[in-house]
Amino acid sequence: MNNKSNLLPWVGGLVVVVGLLIAFVWYPKDFAPSTSAPLERPQSIIGYTKENALPANFPPELVLDTNVSFEVAQFSDEDSGSANGAVVVWRSSSSSEALFAAYKDYFSKHQWTITHEDTGMPIAWLLVATRDSAKAVVSISSDVAGARVTAEYYANQ
Repeated sequence: MNNKSNLLPWVGGLVVVVGLLIAFVWYPKDFAPSTSAPLERPQSIIGYTKENALPANFPPELVLDTNVSFEVAQFSDEDSGSANGAVVVWRSSSSSEALFAAYKDYFSKHQWTITHEDTGMPIAWLLVATRDSAKAVVSISSDVAGARVTAEYYANQ
């Protein structure tokens, strides 16, 4: 029994990673064929921090928990220097099922269109929603003390 409780956080983390990979593979942006040189520098800058504050471009209402610490990754366009995307991760004491229902309710009440939902795995859930030119991807996985939530927000999709 003790081995199972040690294994659950690893499985939960693996499920989150797989969910994010699925979201990026199945829901890619519309890319135009690249005409740039193969050795050209990337066009985005990524910053990572662990903090108690959300990035300025991340809507705080996408965090349905209070008093949580965040792990944050921000994506910015190198040319303009402005941030256009962020990924925020936190642990919640709420159950995965309750959070999934709360996010579905939030999206439907705040003019978001849910474009994809995945409940196929018993310990992980995924919601993808759009509103105007913004896109939100919420991945929820079961954790020993509740759930691990990964919320991605892209301002201009």
